[in-house]
Amino acid sequence: MFYSFCIFQQFPQEVLVFFVPQLVQALRYDVLGYVKEFILWASKHHVILAHQFIWNLETNAYRDEDKKQKDQMIGDLCLGLVQEIKDNFTA
Repeated sequence: MFYSFCIFQQFPQEVLVFFVPQLVQALRYDVLGYVKEFILWASKHHVILAHQFIWNLETNAYRDEDKKQKDQMIGDLCLGLVQEIKDNFTA
């Protein structure tokens, strides 16, 4: 999987934006942390991707529209990533 992210890093953000939902769902199986690190890397280098990841991570953190049922598998991870992405923004 590491090789895949090395290749992904060469793609323009216009292409990567199409993979945002799949990357967020891949967090469910991210035992080694490669997906998380790629999301953080992409968010630091591409503002549009950062906003797309924030929106998608917040959407997938909960299982319902009212934000009352947190996803047991990736809910906390998604919300933690959102905060890390926001912390990396500059004024």
